Amino acid sequence: MHTLLRTDSPVTPRWVSIDKNTKLTHTTVLIVEGFSCEDYVSHREHMPNCSEHIFGPQLTLQVILEEVACVPLSDSHKDVLVAEYGSLEAAMRMCKDQMLVRKSIFRNIGPTVSTPNYSDVDLPAGDKFPRTLLLLSPIQMINEGYPLPLAGTLENKYKQYVTTNDRYKPVNPRSPMFGIDCEMCGGVGGKSLLTRVSLVDEAGQVLYDELVKPAEKIVDYRTQFSGITAAMLKPVRTTLQDVQRFLRKTLPPDAILVGHSLNSDLDALEMLHPYAIDTSIIYNVTGNPMHKHKLRILTKKFLNEDIQTGSDGHCSTEDCSASLRLVQLKLANSIYFGDQWLEDRRNYHSFR
Repeated sequence: MHTLLRTDSPVTPRWVSIDKNTKLTHTTVLIVEGFSCEDYVSHREHMPNCSEHIFGPQLTLQVILEEVACVPLSDSHKDVLVAEYGSLEAAMRMCKDQMLVRKSIFRNIGPTVSTPNYSDVDLPAGDKFPRTLLLLSPIQMINEGYPLPLAGTLENKYKQYVTTNDRYKPVNPRSPMFGIDCEMCGGVGGKSLLTRVSLVDEAGQVLYDELVKPAEKIVDYRTQFSGITAAMLKPVRTTLQDVQRFLRKTLPPDAILVGHSLNSDLDALEMLHPYAIDTSIIYNVTGNPMHKHKLRILTKKFLNEDIQTGSDGHCSTEDCSASLRLVQLKLANSIYFGDQWLEDRRNYHSFR
């Protein structure tokens, strides 16, 4: 905390001092569960290579980049990036750490064939900047509660989840986007049970729209939101496993999933996916990143369309289509479009 927050840290360690700490951009924390400093001191004669291999020159830069997640930037380092690249947007385009960190979490992402050159990239028609800049970073995915194949305590939490692909390709500015949305009913203990899934492609074509019969008992159909009734599900035979098989068969290895609070949909699907764009995050009309607007509000404000207006609940095809078109609208403008928080940061640095 002291290395990250410096004078703002609630604690100041007495056993260390840091010179020129504003130049620190990353902090590495190594946690060995069940192993304390006392254990190391007591048994270090049995671990003669620890100091050499963990802290010595053998730990290469490549290994560090692949294994360690980036910490949030300090304001002073943001100033440095703006001075060097001209804007945070340009600095983001040049950043290679995100994919390396993502690979350290999703070990089944294949190698990058070549380093993308964002100064002369071949963008899809209608895109003004690379869609990869809208991807949630690994840190954001963790903070937003996305299911991830992390080690430690979270490993058990998601051990029943399946990946959307056995092997992923590195994402690029031409990777296809797919809008996805799920409707859920309530199970025992308030658990959300998958009861409908919709998937649309960038052309607006509905690739999948199926009702799903949960294996667990439904105690609350949440019809006013889900649009699902007991009568609708009575003849349904499609299971969660059927949906998972379809998505694994259909989604390409570099697919970008688009949704609104997509973490909830992935939880309902019990699936893991490395590339996500979340409209509840890339659109911020208040300048407060903690305040997220509902999809219907964003759709009305930016697309001038009314959705979720009926009394029979939400329509998942309508919702995932709206999310995808919101992303396409942002790509047709700029990374600052619809994001007051990012716009405020740009204005702040321009003023400075």
